[in-house]
Amino acid sequence: AQPAQFPLGKVTVEVLDQNWSSGQKLQSFEIVGDETGAGPRIFTVKLKTAKGEQTVKYYVVGIDRVIVGSHQARGTTNFVEGSIFDLPFRHGSFDAVSLFDVIEHLPKGTEEKALLEIWRVLEPAGKLYFSTPHASPIHAPMDPVWSLGHRHYRRSTIRRLLHSAGFTVNRMFVAGGTVECLDHIGLLLSKHLLRRPHPQIRLVNRLIERSHGHDRRLGMTLFAIASRGS
Repeated sequence: AQPAQFPLGKVTVEVLDQNWSSGQKLQSFEIVGDETGAGPRIFTVKLKTAKGEQTVKYYVVGIDRVIVGSHQARGTTNFVEGSIFDLPFRHGSFDAVSLFDVIEHLPKGTEEKALLEIWRVLEPAGKLYFSTPHASPIHAPMDPVWSLGHRHYRRSTIRRLLHSAGFTVNRMFVAGGTVECLDHIGLLLSKHLLRRPHPQIRLVNRLIERSHGHDRRLGMTLFAIASRGS
């Protein structure tokens, strides 16, 4: 079986700050080196944005309730089984946590509990990098599973949840437009119905890139950077 795929766990804070504060969408990352010693595995990673490439080093942990595949098959990431409501890490273990398009899949009403647990495992002044579908009256109905209960959130709701969990919101913005919504529908069709790779169209990718880089009143995805209080 193939190993499960995870978002970045602990990353170099300055790199994400630089990319997100400039509004540049992270196009890709590639692991180009691996240092294994007595301590944690450190990976050299090539990050690519519209403005070019950058190479950094970081330590990453992926977590999910169930991980499929052997330890050998998991490759270049440290994978851990656990629940977002009871993370198997000590207090203050990470300088950054990413939660990309996760919170909308949790049971309704448990969002704050999950954020409190992330607050616990972050070190003081650690950063949370967050995204979730935006409750746009244009883009939410274009989500194929929106009518089935796939949640989309307003800015005010996410700001309130983050503040209730002890976070300070450093930045919040909306990005992504109609072209990205349509491309996402195509991705779902390719993956679940056609069962083949989603075609990459250069013009579509350029249009999607242009829908990032500035805050939009209406858009597909809500992003936030938040700091853990002491």
